[in-house]
Amino acid sequence: MSFAPAELLSDSFATDPHPVYHRMRGAAPVLWHEPTAGWYVTGHREVGALLREPTLSARPGDGFTDRLTGTDRAAGDRVEDFFDRWMVFSDAPAHTRLRTAASAMCAPRAAETWRDAASRDANTLLADLDLNTADFAHDFALPLATAVTCDFLGVPADDREQLGVWSDALMAYLAAQWAEPATTRQADRALAELRAYLTARTAARPRDAPSPCLDMLAAVGPDNAPALFAQLLTGGIEPVAACLATAIAETAAGPGPVLEADTADLVEEALRFDAPFHIVPRTATAELEVAGSRLRPGDRVVLVIAAANRDPLVHRDPDRFTPGRPAAGRHLAFGAGQHYCLGAPLARTVLTAGLEAVRQRLRSAAVRGVTAEREPRVGATVWRRVALMA
Repeated sequence: MSFAPAELLSDSFATDPHPVYHRMRGAAPVLWHEPTAGWYVTGHREVGALLREPTLSARPGDGFTDRLTGTDRAAGDRVEDFFDRWMVFSDAPAHTRLRTAASAMCAPRAAETWRDAASRDANTLLADLDLNTADFAHDFALPLATAVTCDFLGVPADDREQLGVWSDALMAYLAAQWAEPATTRQADRALAELRAYLTARTAARPRDAPSPCLDMLAAVGPDNAPALFAQLLTGGIEPVAACLATAIAETAAGPGPVLEADTADLVEEALRFDAPFHIVPRTATAELEVAGSRLRPGDRVVLVIAAANRDPLVHRDPDRFTPGRPAAGRHLAFGAGQHYCLGAPLARTVLTAGLEAVRQRLRSAAVRGVTAEREPRVGATVWRRVALMA
């Protein structure tokens, strides 16, 4: 199967990545990509094994800020230090300390306590929506993920809009192929304002007022607190909203068996079919052979979970949305190993509550069509618009 390296840098890849992933996986489960100087791993077996491989570091390699100069480079260094403290970009023992501090708050039993609130928020949002004019990505999925995540983190309703601005600035920095001056300055400003916000919230907290979030942040210290808070905030909003919008679009467009499928099966299939985050970056720290390719220390390794989730060796007819398929639980949307997504239980709670509320609404409406438009984004699923014609 033919794959051209230039495809990964094309505009069409940013808006329709799955055909490219298909050609990459068909060419070989492990490919060296000269233009981006990295190994791309697309086979399910190989990605699953490397997510658990101890010699692959979660810390990104050097070079992301090399194009910055002067004060922009200094800002980039501050932002890089901030992201280096995220669990997803850290290794043991730092990763272990952060995960231990957040584990009780993010445990499955704790996430389950938010199910009723998520259902209530979903039904409240739906009550104000006209099925024929609503954008389910921005009028429903995003507000629902924002509401539940902010409540989970104890964020007052009046602060949510500003937190969204900071989150957007940080995610825009991460989404770039290289650090750019404008996005770096915006991320640096957002980080400074987020630090000040958390300091003020901590200072204003009454001594006898319970706050699991502030207790968790206090446990990791002031240097790590903004990073942990930001990762939980951003991880609970944009990717959950994207997956919920995917689930709504595929469910509404599907034939009768899809509409009548179990909600939990629909959620798992949406996670497999179009994982919110497509890639997991790693850096080799030791020589390693994978599917006949030899990785060397310092090599950049890109684990393409979106391609692995559609590997025909694991999933029959993988490009078809089929809830309840065999091996549905083998998707890698939440990763695997020590970096398995800590927020997965809460994400599933929000996704299930949101999709079930929409399905109840759709049972009394005849959907004639679905319009789903992607935002151009490399490495992630972001919806510009998801609309139903009822």
